[in-house]
Amino acid sequence: MADTPSLATRKPIITEARTMYLPMLTGGGRIQVDVNWNADVMPCKVLRLTFPGGNACLVKKTDLVSLLMFFADPTEMEALIAKSMKPVHSYDTILGIRTTKAIGAGENIRIPVSIHYPADGDGPVQIFTKSL
Repeated sequence: MADTPSLATRKPIITEARTMYLPMLTGGGRIQVDVNWNADVMPCKVLRLTFPGGNACLVKKTDLVSLLMFFADPTEMEALIAKSMKPVHSYDTILGIRTTKAIGAGENIRIPVSIHYPADGDGPVQIFTKSL
């Protein structure tokens, strides 16, 4: 199974200057969208939107993504969220604790725990408690 990088380390798909167009619902024109037009906005940090008539604005990619997520329904949101899968190892155990004060001397406390960690050793360890 191919390893998918996390969002924090994923490189943008578009690494060179590119122009795309969005059709407008009114007026029959289209909006020009430019990315990576100079080194200061690479990789895909800022989008330049140019409207018919020549007016342009700059929009941060993060702001645009936040706006799309705000308006998305659950199905659309799931499509916008990148997914990665890694094989993991799981270890289930019960932690036993013997108290000496406060709860009752000699009383046993049992805490079921499930530990998940990446099989390749690269990534966070997740620890969950479970109900008995």
